[in-house]
Amino acid sequence: MPIKPPRLRSAALCAVACLAAVIVPPLFAVAQEAPQPNDPPPQPMVVVDLTPQEARLHALRAVQAGQMDAARRLSLALLQQDPDDMTALMVMAMAGAKTGYIKLAIIAGKRAYRQAEHRGQKFEAAYLTAAAMDKAKRPLATKLWLRRATEVAPSDASRDLAKRSFLSVARSSPLSLNLDFGIGPSDNVNGGSLSDVMWIIGMPFAITDALPGGVWHVGVSGDYRLHENATSQTLATFALRQSGVWLNQEAKRRQPTAKAADFAQTAARIGVIHRTRPWDDRPVTLEFGLSAGQTWAAAQPASRDVALQLRAGWSVSDQTMISGELTANKASNLRDGRRDASSLSFGTTMVHQTQSMGRVSMGLTLAQIDSAARDIDRRSLGLSLGWRPLWQPAGTVTDLRLKAEVKDFPKMMGLDPEVELTAGASMTFTKIDYMGFAPKVTAEARRNWSDFVPRDRRDVTVGIGIVSTF
Repeated sequence: MPIKPPRLRSAALCAVACLAAVIVPPLFAVAQEAPQPNDPPPQPMVVVDLTPQEARLHALRAVQAGQMDAARRLSLALLQQDPDDMTALMVMAMAGAKTGYIKLAIIAGKRAYRQAEHRGQKFEAAYLTAAAMDKAKRPLATKLWLRRATEVAPSDASRDLAKRSFLSVARSSPLSLNLDFGIGPSDNVNGGSLSDVMWIIGMPFAITDALPGGVWHVGVSGDYRLHENATSQTLATFALRQSGVWLNQEAKRRQPTAKAADFAQTAARIGVIHRTRPWDDRPVTLEFGLSAGQTWAAAQPASRDVALQLRAGWSVSDQTMISGELTANKASNLRDGRRDASSLSFGTTMVHQTQSMGRVSMGLTLAQIDSAARDIDRRSLGLSLGWRPLWQPAGTVTDLRLKAEVKDFPKMMGLDPEVELTAGASMTFTKIDYMGFAPKVTAEARRNWSDFVPRDRRDVTVGIGIVSTF
């Protein structure tokens, strides 16, 4: 006899919810098993005196017993009677992924997510859809559905499960992507001077002064794993960033001809990084990187560069990490060849996690830039401090940083070295979370003291962006 019209649907949904704690966690591991291609098409089933409620219970018992093919056939029969049968959709999402009917599993999982009536059902549907996406070898979609699962998780345990699965997929996937976004007001959107006039031999010359308004940026970066074994890893890297400004009424009054488009910038970069741990008995990591990039200003090519980077990291203990970095760069100015430059820099950083104060970092940087342009050729020394306190009220993670840099321009005779001081703070509000993303507020103040008036400037910027919490 054919399956009777649906009835007692709510009881079946209760059964699914009760079994979720047993069925859902193992499903993600099941979805990562090798696919079973060329499965025969489902054979017609003959069910004698079986109500829809009984068919649902049989399907759930088949899943528990590992009889996935039988479970899939039962769910398919139920869906032919009612495409919105929640139990059948859930079982199809489970059993379809296990038996190789991955497209059906994905369709069923997505439909179950749309039809779900409460957070528990939505979590199960999102998690099962992620499992099917992982079976289909679609890591980005898998991570998206796991983020959805964290957003609708009915408990901390469910949320932790989705997070752990996300991190597992991120580690196993060769592709990693990072998004960056920020926007906020600034009192110097153009990097202008505190003065609007420079005096030379008693004669005034107009220079670009600071224009108030706001700044924004959006960027995407990531890497693709080319090779990995127990002691080494090779990555192809890429990054694209677009930034722009807006001018307020005061800026338009100061410089009526200025347009926001004049200060828009685009930067693109590609490269390759190789990491290795050469000694089994020493916690040392070596990294070699080669990259090339180009920038555009006001939609026109501005510069191009090639960089070589060598880095070493040493885990002194579980609480202390020391790293050193050597970078060589060759930059070409695409508008004025006289402003081409070569640079060499060395930096070292120590990060220490204290038990009482939180995480503290200290850094030292030495740099040399060689150029025919007198205002580019320089030598510099920088010191930096960072602190992340242990105290995180209401889940707010705070980072404080301070940097001081002294810059000497040997070709600009008669001028004292410049001093630049930067202070910044950021707060990430982890309790205000959506799909694993939280808002981050940053504030930064920079003051550069220089005898060369165009570089005597001050910048204060406040911005808000989003960051991933896992």
